[in-house]
Amino acid sequence: MRRASAGGMAAVLVAVLLTGCAAAAQTPSAGAAKGAAATMTTAPRTGASSANPAPEQKAPAGDDADGGTAAGDLPQGLDAAVRRDLGITPEQYLADAAAAGHASDILPDLTTGGIDPAQVWMDGSTINVHTTTAAQERLATSLGATPTTATPPSGPAPDQKAAAYDNLDNGTGWYLRTGGSTISICSTGFNGFGAGGAPTMATAGHCLLGNSPVPPDPAVAYRYLQTAPGQDGTASSAAIGTLASSTFMFGSGNDSGLVPVTGANLTPRGQVSTWNGSTVAVRGMTNATVGAPICKSGRTTGWTCGTVLKVNYAQQILVDGGGIVSVNSVLTSMCMWHGDSGGPAMIGAFAVGVNSSGTWSTAACNDRNGYSAIYPLGGSSDSLTQKQPGWQLQVAIDTPVISSTGGGTTPAVSGTVPNATTGTTVSLYIDGSTTAAATAPVAANGSWSFAPTGLSAGVHTVSVTASYGSYNRSAPSATAYLPVAITTSRVAGGDRQDTSVQVSKQAFPDGARVVYLANGWNFPDALVATAAAAKLGGPVLLAPAWGISAGVRAEIQRLAPDRIVVVGGPVALGPELLQSLTGLAPTITRIAGGDRFDTARRIVTDAFGGSSVSNLYIASGVGFPDSLSASAAAGATGTPVLTVLGGAASLDADTVSTIRSLHPAKITVVGGAASVSGGIYSQLSGIATTVRIGGGDRFGTSQLVAQSVYPTAQTVYLASGIDFPDALTGSGLAAAVKQPLLLTTGGCVPQTVTSSMAAWHSMAVTVIGGPNSLAPAVEQLTSC
Repeated sequence: MRRASAGGMAAVLVAVLLTGCAAAAQTPSAGAAKGAAATMTTAPRTGASSANPAPEQKAPAGDDADGGTAAGDLPQGLDAAVRRDLGITPEQYLADAAAAGHASDILPDLTTGGIDPAQVWMDGSTINVHTTTAAQERLATSLGATPTTATPPSGPAPDQKAAAYDNLDNGTGWYLRTGGSTISICSTGFNGFGAGGAPTMATAGHCLLGNSPVPPDPAVAYRYLQTAPGQDGTASSAAIGTLASSTFMFGSGNDSGLVPVTGANLTPRGQVSTWNGSTVAVRGMTNATVGAPICKSGRTTGWTCGTVLKVNYAQQILVDGGGIVSVNSVLTSMCMWHGDSGGPAMIGAFAVGVNSSGTWSTAACNDRNGYSAIYPLGGSSDSLTQKQPGWQLQVAIDTPVISSTGGGTTPAVSGTVPNATTGTTVSLYIDGSTTAAATAPVAANGSWSFAPTGLSAGVHTVSVTASYGSYNRSAPSATAYLPVAITTSRVAGGDRQDTSVQVSKQAFPDGARVVYLANGWNFPDALVATAAAAKLGGPVLLAPAWGISAGVRAEIQRLAPDRIVVVGGPVALGPELLQSLTGLAPTITRIAGGDRFDTARRIVTDAFGGSSVSNLYIASGVGFPDSLSASAAAGATGTPVLTVLGGAASLDADTVSTIRSLHPAKITVVGGAASVSGGIYSQLSGIATTVRIGGGDRFGTSQLVAQSVYPTAQTVYLASGIDFPDALTGSGLAAAVKQPLLLTTGGCVPQTVTSSMAAWHSMAVTVIGGPNSLAPAVEQLTSC
């Protein structure tokens, strides 16, 4: 909320209160309409039955007692008003409105420095301050204002007369019966909350008290339905609520009243209708500054704009019977007319006051010195929030966004509330609790942060809700995940070959019966080999086509395998490499086919042939992510992975023959239809019970595959889902220790990682690959 104090001016203007009645379902004639906010009478017209008017037309916002878009947008109705009435672009209007909001913010500091708020005014986006001392000049400059010896622009001449206009979506029409079939029409002001938190609309006090005679209790406010401002509407029988007549005030500086919103199917919102199906969000409250741009909505003239001419002006209004009342007012150059009374006036996205009175002689608002007045929400002892104790403005609060969660010993949660205003707070909820763990203010740029303490080790769920005042609440943010004191480690080597060696040492510290060698610069053969190697009890080591490194040779010697399996033809791993393996194992075998899919069939047959398998994973051999996820799960469960040409309409005969020879009890297709076609899936369903596991992306698929195997997991292994070398051997390590492998980005972890860890109650993470592959932020479980 922006808070400001404002000074008063003693000049007295006389205003005429235009009161009267109309037949139900009627609007004033064009000649009878006036342009500001005040009680009005409407001339009888033919129309809907006065006894029981039928709602033949529907209000623009349906059953919502409000209206609103995000600050920064100008819906068509307001856009047109700004261009027409102010002669500036919407961008300039928003800039000027933001500057006016800053002026409202600094008024208390200026007042403390001895500067009368009446000596502060806007010139476009410039805040001018009339100063008389060097100290005042320094103060104004320090607050971002421009000190000057010039005086504020003068307001309307004091010999004009103003008229109070009368006539639920904020800015749309409402009416009450003044006797028999006659009605008095006003505009909805601002939705809000009463002292106990019940939905309560604020409007102009003269909408009730400006009638002669004043309608007796109980006076009921009904919706006046119209699809455009100024048109004949329908006096519907849809009640908004019974007026709280004791809250209506008109005179002695005041012009406000409250209407509890109790009507069925009404949903009050912190928004203002723009009369074209769109809305403007109310983000908070501000006080007017002379020269600021200001716009209002009303059921008669719709959206109009102008500038603030005077603040805290003792506006005199002539009422029926010749009496005069005084209303503290903000004078503006906006056009208003009968029926606009009580409607909302705003500077940018901030509420300023309700339409009260004006001096225009016609609805065209073309009087040379005409002006309109609004009754302010704040800034004076004679303002709505001061005279209506406990009433709070209803605002539109965007859903908070959690942008980052940081783990470690000092966990942190941070994010933003889009379009938040000063005074907004956020509350943090942990692990589904309905009691906030902490509350923090939202900074001027919309950001917020928490550093929760006392949390147990593990991954916790967190969500955030934004609040403004006692009753405005946003929807809760999407759930995020906060890792606390998770044990982290990294398995990495100097390059991809060395990383495969380091993985092998961790997975097989006591040696292995078999070693698979695969090309580390191409993934198809290695992916299928991972599950085969796990089945036969050995690692997959990587090598280039021309030979093994010294580190790989030393690792093979340490493992002392009975057999080395070279996967891939001489293009993938050349004759020189095969020759260099002489003496490292009793048996050295090359498995290769005519293409990657033939090689895959041969690898699977070599390791799994001759027996039935409980499950067969099918994945695309064209891309690596789905095959990688499948290989880790298959290796842990002792089942094979077979890669296929997933984009084909059906499988070739050789692949079908290989699948049938394995006698699978179940077939699991990994990846969506874009990876493995519907035709192939249908074909597989004719061989065995077939299921498909596919997420929204590679990370989601990785999560679903792992969750299908592991109901719980102490340690989670993370490998790159962007590049494959380290992940190739990492999948073998995860398979060997029977813990899940999840794919991640290189710079942060997607929610698929942390949400899985929360579900599994995981306490440790092992990262596969060096910092060039997976940054330290991944090891720290920094969320994306």
